[in-house]
Amino acid sequence: MTNYDTAGKYMDSAYYLSEFCDVFYVEEKNVVLVHWEKYCELEEYRKPLECALKVIEKFKFIKND
Repeated sequence: MTNYDTAGKYMDSAYYLSEFCDVFYVEEKNVVLVHWEKYCELEEYRKPLECALKVIEKFKFIKND
């Protein structure tokens, strides 16, 4: 099942998409969303989280008012 928040609203800000997990950056909130679709393990689990950490590093100095 696809969630409206991830597939609809944040699709333009996707940094990683797979059958297991999607990673999005939401600029207006300055947050990284990790949306799990189904169970995974090992590299299937590691890759999206490494991507999320890179996105956090990229945007870490952006502050919301």
